[in-house]
Amino acid sequence: MENNLRKAFLSTVALSLFLCTQLMAETSSGLLEKNLLEKDISPSKSDWQFNQKSFPEDLMGMRGQSVSLIDWSEDPDEATDIHRWMVKTEIQVQSPDWLARLRNARQMELVGKILSCSGTCEILRGISSVKGQYLSQILEGDELALAENSTAWVYLIDGSLLRLAAQTTVTFQEVNFAKEEVLLYLKLLKGHVHYLPRSKKEEAVDLGPETDAHSLPLLVEVANLAYFERDIFKNQNSFGHLNEYLFYDKHSKTHQFDYLNKIRKKNNEKPSIKSTLMMVTPNMTVTVQEQSFDMMYLLGGKGYFRKKSAGPINLSLRGYARTTPYEIMEERWIEVTENGRGFEFMSSANKDLELLELLTKRVVSFKIAQEVWYEAFTLPILNHLHSAKDLAEKMGYFLWDERIGERKVFLDEYTRRLETTHLQSLQNFVSKMEARGEKMEKHSSNVYYQKALDSYMWSLKTKYNFDRMQIRETNNLQYYVWILKNVKSKKL
Repeated sequence: MENNLRKAFLSTVALSLFLCTQLMAETSSGLLEKNLLEKDISPSKSDWQFNQKSFPEDLMGMRGQSVSLIDWSEDPDEATDIHRWMVKTEIQVQSPDWLARLRNARQMELVGKILSCSGTCEILRGISSVKGQYLSQILEGDELALAENSTAWVYLIDGSLLRLAAQTTVTFQEVNFAKEEVLLYLKLLKGHVHYLPRSKKEEAVDLGPETDAHSLPLLVEVANLAYFERDIFKNQNSFGHLNEYLFYDKHSKTHQFDYLNKIRKKNNEKPSIKSTLMMVTPNMTVTVQEQSFDMMYLLGGKGYFRKKSAGPINLSLRGYARTTPYEIMEERWIEVTENGRGFEFMSSANKDLELLELLTKRVVSFKIAQEVWYEAFTLPILNHLHSAKDLAEKMGYFLWDERIGERKVFLDEYTRRLETTHLQSLQNFVSKMEARGEKMEKHSSNVYYQKALDSYMWSLKTKYNFDRMQIRETNNLQYYVWILKNVKSKKL
């Protein structure tokens, strides 16, 4: 009995203590909540925020830029680091024009567009790459790499054309517009290129077959010979059709050249601008103003160059003390040494260089496409060169002043010094690759033209076959499908 009373007493005391403790806890919690509500203990806004009104308005001044400024290639952990964010904010506070600077730094201007790609043309942009095709854009910093048995024609935004042979890689470094001049800065990493500037002269009729058949037909419909064959055919009666077979090439080619000269004359009446191209390889730099040339560079080997039009061309070699370029007047092949310290005129070109020249001997279709695109893409830019604001907002280009001449001097000097240093590293790299058993193409070979030459020979062989002769009888839709079919068949 006594034990039961003791247990009951202890239970009553324990329950009383529990109830008192719970009451005290609730009272304390209420007081704490009341204090938190009455007192603001959050961090001061001046410690982590900034006044938005003190920052410039984002005017989106450059055409083609997106509203978002997020760099999606950035590491997620770095992008969400609070300490890094605070540092960036402090820099932005100290640089009120940071928004304009950031947008200007990220503006990659359009250097050109792919006019034709037969085979595989890969565009490398930063860490990403895409398959290039008709109308693909080439921006500053892009690298265009061609695979085996491939050929590409690129329309440069100044109105010129650049042909890349198989296994050729070119980096499109810069395009700079001034009111009276445009400067293009390109680098040939390996392979062969043919540069064809826009001409203002009347083109003489050449009834020979077009030589770069591997890149034909073009998706610019009016440029192809078949377009003019169809135009002649639809305006003739049956008797005219019969007679036309006797003059199959003469009439259509004459019409093609007439059209070229007509559209060229029309474009000549519009504003024009002087164009300068700097083409760099590891062992030489060539600077031209509206002059055609061929250039080849073999990785770790020699370089070759030949100008194909009248007027001087500047050739800069390598070496820290070689500050004076050579003025080249002769239209002969030049061979530049592996280290870029010397050159000599070749008494006669080897067969590989001669065949590469052959493939660009008659390219009237490409010249028509050049004029069509000059009217569509280049003339609108030239029409806005009077105002830096208009050029930026409507065309997406910065406008240089008279200091563009200083830019050319800097690029020539910078390239000479940089490539002189890199050449030794390149020689070491090539030696290691050869020691591993990898084959390096240090001599000219048929890899740059074999497929294109085969296509040219095949076009001559099938010139008068039934399928080829029936193209003139197609309607507009059938003609376009024929172009698509032929372009697709040349993709690898």
